[in-house]
Amino acid sequence: MSATLLTAPAVEPVSLAEIKAYLKIDQDVEDDLLRAFLSAARVHLEHMIGRHLISQAWRILLEGALGKRFCLPVQPVSELLAIAIIEVDGSMTELDVSGLSIFQADNPATLVNLDGFLLSGQQRLQIDVETGFGPRRKMCRSLCGWPSR
Repeated sequence: MSATLLTAPAVEPVSLAEIKAYLKIDQDVEDDLLRAFLSAARVHLEHMIGRHLISQAWRILLEGALGKRFCLPVQPVSELLAIAIIEVDGSMTELDVSGLSIFQADNPATLVNLDGFLLSGQQRLQIDVETGFGPRRKMCRSLCGWPSR
């Protein structure tokens, strides 16, 4: 099983303006460095807690026999984007995403194989998913308990 980032978050959990206000920085000289620190801090935190904070897209490749349920290495899964079976020669057969259902009562997220499709020993299942708690403001509300507007 492997996971590859397809689309990085469009924003960080904390804006550059917010971090500069907190640090009382008025100049723009170190903006690129601060952005890099913010991104590195988010990635580190996501690795530590095992969950993605901001919406991002990932590609999961599964090999071998599939059971009725199988776990994914990314959390939380908010949407199934695409599913395909990859043959030995590299050709792909796209499947309907309604053939899988997300079950996230516990960690890790589990996909339920509703269609009961099977893979041969040479095939791989490619699943594109969106993870994270959503855009920055939505994520802050869900994690901090802020009321929705």
